[in-house]
Parts: sequence; C-alpha cells; structure tokens
Amino acid sequence: MRYMISSFLLALTLAFPMAGAHAAAEAPETKKEAEAQAEAPASPFMIEKAVLRPTIGPVRRSAGYFTLHNHGEADRLIGAELEGAGNVELHTHIKEGEVMKMRRIESAEVPANGMLIFKHRAHHLMIFDLEGPLEEGMSVDGALIFEKAGRVPVTFSVMTPGLSGGTQKGDGMKHHGSGH
Repeated sequence: MRYMISSFLLALTLAFPMAGAHAAAEAPETKKEAEAQAEAPASPFMIEKAVLRPTIGPVRRSAGYFTLHNHGEADRLIGAELEGAGNVELHTHIKEGEVMKMRRIESAEVPANGMLIFKHRAHHLMIFDLEGPLEEGMSVDGALIFEKAGRVPVTFSVMTPGLSGGTQKGDGMKHHGSGH
C-alpha cells in the first residue's frame, strides 16, 4: 500500500511540471506580445459576400464587391488592399445625362450600427495591375482600410458574374474595360 501511494505521488510530481510547460508553450512569448493581444480591439465589422470578378483573357483588372455590417460607431472606408494587385481604388457610378459613368471616390461613409454595400452599378472596388489572372473558385486575401478602425482583413472569393453581388453581363454600362 505504501508503495502504491509513493508511486502515485511520484507520478503527480512528474505530471505537474509537464502541465506547466504545456501552458507556458501556449502563452505569449513576451510581456509585449501579451499587452498587444490584450490591447487589440475586436473589429466592429462583419464582412460578407466578399467577391471578385474573374479576369478575362489578358486583362489584369477586376472589380470587387462586399457587404459590410458595422456593429459600432460611424467610420469611413478610405482604401483597400489585395494580394497580387498593384492598385485598388474605391469607385462609384454617377449618371451624366443618360449615361452611367464610373468615378473614383476618396472614401465611403460607414454608418454607426449600419451597413455599407459595395455592388455592381454602385460603390465597388476597382482592382488594377494584377500579377496574374483571377480564376473562378480562387480565394484572395486583402484588407479594407478604415479611418478609425484601421486595416481589417478580408478574404474574397472569385466568382462568375451573376452568381453574387447582382452582377450581370451585357448591362450597357461604360466600364474601364473588360473585367469590370
């Protein structure tokens, strides 16, 4: 009996340092990392339906669409980034006479506890100077950049027009070229 108790105590003694080592491996390596994790605010945004149009042939530009739900204070979308793109701009459509034309915009208002929708024939992302083609089924990482919230990561799905975002071919719009 004494032997069993001694063996049990020895096993417990050996197990506790191992548990401590495991917990230490999961903890942040430095105090600075721990503070950064604690200070990093949770994003007030939920981004859904993030879609890029596939490129066509040698054209190296595309358009991007998404729905942004803001569960916080008002902010402004001031830019965007996309892996493999030389430039990403915020655009909108305006009507001049009987013709709809695209125009670059500097920002888009994000209402407090509201939504911002980037879609075909309205606000959208214009992606230029792509390093390679965007093909159906691909996923591309990027970020939306806000005046207050900063950089918010987003992953876009590449989808054929008409499957998402209300995009349709043959809409009679004057575009920057194919792929928009």
